[in-house]
Amino acid sequence: MQPDHDKTYYFRLECPSKLKWTFSNNVVNIKVTDNPPLPTLTPSTLKVKEGAFVSLTCSAPAPCLSYLPTLIWTPRLGDIQETMQKNQDKTQFKTSILNFTASRLHHGQKITCTAVYKKQNGSLDASVTTDLKAMIL
Repeated sequence: MQPDHDKTYYFRLECPSKLKWTFSNNVVNIKVTDNPPLPTLTPSTLKVKEGAFVSLTCSAPAPCLSYLPTLIWTPRLGDIQETMQKNQDKTQFKTSILNFTASRLHHGQKITCTAVYKKQNGSLDASVTTDLKAMIL
């Protein structure tokens, strides 16, 4: 869908006998956005002692299973594990967990998670980024 498909839709019945009926009380409002939502990074702040084990989680909605988002960590500090999750409302999202041991070299470093979505129409990919600054004590 494209942003210009953003409108109210009505259910309509059309029969071969030329009977046509629009159900004006039953509508569907569709909101189409061109920008994907920001990925969620948890914890949102990182303040740990040197030598501590750190586990950061980045989650991004996966509205279309044929075009899953790619999650990219910058910098890549350690092991990464990826999974698919499903909320109680049946929406799905991709999760990436970055595990590493905090070092004084990480102090003040910006850690980002970028979600890259492929567009179905073949145009350029859409990407959104969220980040945090590491505070190593």
